[in-house]
Amino acid sequence: MANPLRPVALATMLVASAELLARVDRYGERYRAADTFGLSVIEGAPIDGAG
Repeated sequence: MANPLRPVALATMLVASAELLARVDRYGERYRAADTFGLSVIEGAPIDGAG
């Protein structure tokens, strides 16, 4: 007998994977590059970029 929850679990995993990939694609738009963050901390600039 086939487990009726297996297709549901597979569909859930595929949707979650698609969402994760979409977030990875948008990561650079939301967060600054790590090297820019490190440079501003070293220079004493505020982390949020204000001032």
